[in-house]
Amino acid sequence: MCPGGAEALQTAAKDCTPCRPGMHKAPHQMTCQICNSGFYQIHWGQESCDLCPDNHYCPSPDVNPIQCPSDAFCPRGSTAPGYCMETFFRKAENTCELAPVTIALLVIGGGVALLLIILLVLRRRRDSDGELAVARAPLLRKERPQGRYYGLPCDMEPVYAGW
Repeated sequence: MCPGGAEALQTAAKDCTPCRPGMHKAPHQMTCQICNSGFYQIHWGQESCDLCPDNHYCPSPDVNPIQCPSDAFCPRGSTAPGYCMETFFRKAENTCELAPVTIALLVIGGGVALLLIILLVLRRRRDSDGELAVARAPLLRKERPQGRYYGLPCDMEPVYAGW
């Protein structure tokens, strides 16, 4: 059994080999393990890996953390920089937030959608009121407009044509 940070490369080996950069081994483990995503280790023979620090990213466990670009955000444990869609979002510490332009577009778009819904409701109500008035006209004995309905003059009595 090799100490922490080293492993035996073959069964019954007499020598222990230190873990390579990007790998680690605790004293109770048998073989070296690759560092988890968001961790790094750049030295030989280590027992643990380090968490990628804030404002840095670690694309590979065997390289030093890379400084985050100024237009991106990199919280602890990042494997790549995070970017915001600059037109609609802006960087706010470790996240993206809505840009003022996006907020204005959402408010204007919501107002236009609400206005269209109101206009459609009013138009439907007006159309149904007109249809109701035409349907009630013979029942209320109101004068119907001059013209022909189903081939008959308006002033003729309806003829029952049922069974």
